[in-house]
Amino acid sequence: MLTSYTRRWAVEVDHLYLKVRLGLGDFRLHSCEGITKYFNLVGLTLAYLYWREVEDQEVDAKTLSDVIAQHRQDQQQACLRAFGELVLERGSVDQAMADWYQQAA
Repeated sequence: MLTSYTRRWAVEVDHLYLKVRLGLGDFRLHSCEGITKYFNLVGLTLAYLYWREVEDQEVDAKTLSDVIAQHRQDQQQACLRAFGELVLERGSVDQAMADWYQQAA
């Protein structure tokens, strides 16, 4: 019984992430086409997270939440590194911030 429950637990955790972390539990779309596109997007996101979990074996990711946290950390590091390079390139933080915000807009 415990073996069956441990397999079921992984499915329940995935459903939780679909509903809470990926927003599938609370969305408001009116057309059938929009709902289909949204489900496809969430499925693609989930597939990416599973791929990332398998690919990042050196990272100790036990759950999809760990994979999401690692992805966010990687994105923050890349953003900070890019901003640091822009500061070095422009020679001032103020100029780099002005250019950064202009590129973002």
